[in-house]
Amino acid sequence: LWFSCLIPQIALNYKRRSVDGLSFLWASANFIAAFVNLNFALRLSLPLYVTAMAIYMPVLEAIILMQFACFHPQRWVRRTGGALIALAAAATVTVCFMWQTFEAYAAPSEWVAVVLWSTETVPQLWMNQLRGSTGGQAPMTLLITFLGKTSDFTSMFCLDLPIQYKVMTYFSTATAYLNIVQYCWFRKQRVPAIGIFCMVLGCSGLLCVKVGLWGLCAPPALLAAVTRLGTLCGVG
Repeated sequence: LWFSCLIPQIALNYKRRSVDGLSFLWASANFIAAFVNLNFALRLSLPLYVTAMAIYMPVLEAIILMQFACFHPQRWVRRTGGALIALAAAATVTVCFMWQTFEAYAAPSEWVAVVLWSTETVPQLWMNQLRGSTGGQAPMTLLITFLGKTSDFTSMFCLDLPIQYKVMTYFSTATAYLNIVQYCWFRKQRVPAIGIFCMVLGCSGLLCVKVGLWGLCAPPALLAAVTRLGTLCGVG
């Protein structure tokens, strides 16, 4: 899913010769997070498809930034987009030749990617709300993101992952769902919007179960039932 996620958006931008309706902060956060993750992933022994995706995603994010540099009407956005790509290219070359110097910073820098991926969609949500529209966002990209985030969240709930990745998966999934809520709501499709918003609430509850917050607020009988269900499903 993630290999094809941004392609509809890139194609739509090129067809329109415009990035109107897209948040530059969203595109920048995506690119920086993917770039930082690339430099982190290359030092680990990961499955081939994970490494391929770590290389592939920054390329797609860079293409979107290039579209901002070409199509956006404001000069500062065009210059900033181009500068980010140039700095990333220079940093990649530097790290390749001086890896041992930067190796100590690889793990801490991954927190940059965690924070950015947790909040990347917030500027886009804000822009959509101000405009009262999701025009400019490719519907197919939204759909693929919805399916991909659902898969990510399901995997997170079933696996034992560090707390930062649990929180990151929750926030990135919740904001992606809210983006779909906006898409449906602005098109007067109230029932799907409310249904997906309920999924956000469900994700919130599942996160509480996963990180152990459930026991602080749940009634004992309900807590026992959910714990028993989690044990039977092997996710306790």
